[in-house]
Amino acid sequence: MKIFLVLLLVTSISDIEEGRKKLSNSEDIKKTLKGFEEGNGWGIV
Repeated sequence: MKIFLVLLLVTSISDIEEGRKKLSNSEDIKKTLKGFEEGNGWGIV
């Protein structure tokens, strides 16, 4: 169980870093928000 939590934490950190790169582009933010509004949990359009 602890191993799973560590993997989840590492994955979350890498996702946050990827998210920061995407946030540098406002067009990506709009696409992500649109994706969430349309019910796509990942925000992928």
